[in-house]
Amino acid sequence: MKKLFEKGWACRRILIIMGLGCSLGLVHYGIPWGLGNLGSNLYPSVTFNATIEVPSAFILLFFVDKWNRISSILTLFLVSGISCSICAITGSKREGVNTGFEILAFFCACSSVIFYLDSR
Repeated sequence: MKKLFEKGWACRRILIIMGLGCSLGLVHYGIPWGLGNLGSNLYPSVTFNATIEVPSAFILLFFVDKWNRISSILTLFLVSGISCSICAITGSKREGVNTGFEILAFFCACSSVIFYLDSR
């Protein structure tokens, strides 16, 4: 471990990977916990989140060889963050809009977690 942290580039890379992994985990597990704050019906929202995980898993099967891993993680994570921000800005005024952006955010978060955990 000492040798690993002696190199500046290795230390930066480890810190970036640790930060990305922690933030991906917080977004992936935090979005379902915050569903009750959207102001919409909780049961359809949970159902939509559960069903959206299946297509996000299939993205890995079809596109992992075609897309660059780092840029796809960052793009999906950026779209997820923008969608979460839109949900926070609109508040509980527009249920359908919030639910749509929440589903998009969760889809992108699930896809980025899958790309992050891929060991190919």
